[in-house]
Amino acid sequence: MKWIRNLLFLIVPIIVGCSSSTTSGIRPGGIHAYLAQGDDTNVWADIYTGTLTLNSSADVVGGGTGEDVLTESVTVEVTTDGNVFLTLQGKTISGIMDNSGAWVVLASIGEFSS
Repeated sequence: MKWIRNLLFLIVPIIVGCSSSTTSGIRPGGIHAYLAQGDDTNVWADIYTGTLTLNSSADVVGGGTGEDVLTESVTVEVTTDGNVFLTLQGKTISGIMDNSGAWVVLASIGEFSS
């Protein structure tokens, strides 16, 4: 079994945004990530497991600011046609990978609530 850390060394941007439903041309919070889905990702196709750390901060009007750090076990499945599926807390988030191994997923805040 491979560790997700091995995949993360291959220029892996994980983008967590506030609202959007596309994985190409993502612009959450002013972050720009343009990635064309690959059609030949055989070399990367596998299931990876490891941990992912999310750092979040919020500024609530009239309520102050807050920060949180969450480290969770994750599974990342990469298919031969450039699809990426990241599973976190029982939820699966879809994304894409290009032919060079860079990948991106996008999740809105609502996707982490039950």
